[in-house]
Amino acid sequence: ESMMNEMDKIYFSISTKSPVTDQMLFEITKLNKLLLSESKGFVKFSISISNKARIEEIEPGTIPYPDRLKTARRIVDADIPCSLTLKPILPFITNDEYFEVIDDFSPVIKRILIGGLYVCPNTKFYKEYIEGKFDPEKREVMWLENRPIWDYVYDAQKVESIRKYASQLGLQMFDSDIEVMKSFINDGV
Repeated sequence: ESMMNEMDKIYFSISTKSPVTDQMLFEITKLNKLLLSESKGFVKFSISISNKARIEEIEPGTIPYPDRLKTARRIVDADIPCSLTLKPILPFITNDEYFEVIDDFSPVIKRILIGGLYVCPNTKFYKEYIEGKFDPEKREVMWLENRPIWDYVYDAQKVESIRKYASQLGLQMFDSDIEVMKSFINDGV
C-alpha cells in the first residue's frame, strides 16, 4: 500500500536556459499549487548554467546570464521549488567563475546539481574546446533508455573545489536530478 501511495504522486522537473514568459510561469505555478493542494506531488524548476562570461559564445540562442538569475528569483517568488543545474562543468572555465555563479545564486537557491560534460568527438565544439586539451573517458548515459556509451569530460579536482566552496555557503550539492527531487520531498515540499 505504501508503494501504491507513492505511485499516485506526480513530480515534474523542468530545467531551462530559455526565457520563461509570464504565461508559462502562471501555468507552472497553477500546476504546482494543484499538485501540492491535493498532496499529489509538485513541480521543481531548475536554471541551467555552464558558465557565466561566455554564454553567447558557448550557448548561442539561450538567455543571458543576468536573465537566468532573474528567472530563478521569479520562480522562487512564485513558491515553486527551484535549484541550480551547474552542469556541465566545463574544464576550460575557471573555478573562480563557478564560485561567482554560486555567489550570485546562493541568496536564491539552496540546491545545486553538478556534473561533467558529455561530448561528441565529431562536433565543432569538441574540436575547438576539447580535442588535444582534455582526455574524455567513456561513460554510460543513464537517462537514455538504451544506455549508450558517450565520451565524458570530468575534472574531479575542479568539481571537488566547487562542491567545497558551495558547501561552505551552506548549499546542498547533488550528482543527479533524482537526488535533488528526493531532497525536496524529504524537506516536505
